[in-house]
Amino acid sequence: RKDKEAALNYYKEALEFDPRNENLVYTLGDICFSLRKIEDAIHYFNLASEIKPAWADPYLKLGYVYLRQEDYQKAKENLNKFLKLEPDHPQAESIKEILARLEKK
Repeated sequence: RKDKEAALNYYKEALEFDPRNENLVYTLGDICFSLRKIEDAIHYFNLASEIKPAWADPYLKLGYVYLRQEDYQKAKENLNKFLKLEPDHPQAESIKEILARLEKK
């Protein structure tokens, strides 16, 4: 937990054995995001959404990544996909507020 670079390497090794495991891919995205490896995070979150398109979490993370990059169009697209898949999610109201603010930009 304290050495995220080491964790990143271990998860990448695990992914070689199970490349279609959406949880591994998603976790790699999380680790990359926390290490500010934004392009890698985008890659892994997109891959997780391709492996399991009906899973809302990768779209939420992609929305946050794109917000950080100030790519508001892609942020909106992904946050809307998240809400479509999980309209009753505990974070749904805050995501709707973010989307409303993005509409004003």
